[in-house]
This record gives sequence, structure tokens and C-alpha cells, in this order.
Amino acid sequence: MGETLIFLISDDRHSVATLELAVDTSEALARTLALDRLRTDSHHRAVEVWAGDQRLFVIRREDLSAIPRADD
Repeated sequence: MGETLIFLISDDRHSVATLELAVDTSEALARTLALDRLRTDSHHRAVEVWAGDQRLFVIRREDLSAIPRADD
């Protein structure tokens, strides 16, 4: 069973990050969701994923070119 993870999405249109929750989610699924957020909205600059007070990872828009797509 996964945990509730917190997504903080930086967007070039807003000064405050958008908060999203992913309930019962694994870190692997969270990484896939974070990549999807960045790839589907050009305004999204970065996605931070947290489990409680621990930051699991950050993916920035400039990192996308080095990360292969699952459908490739």
C-alpha cells in the first residue's frame, strides 16, 4: 500500500506553487505523475514530491530531455 504524497508544482504564471495530493501512491508512480505534469503543461517549471517532511525528489523542466519517455 502506498502513502499520501505531496506535489508542489512551480508554474511561471503564479508566485506560489500549486499543491496536489496523491493518495495511496508509490514513489515510482509519483515520478511518472510528476513527469506527466511537466510534459503536458509548458507553464510548469518544476515538480517537488514530498512524503511528510521529507523531500523525495525534484524534477525540473530542464531535466526532461535527459529522461526517456515510457512510450519510447
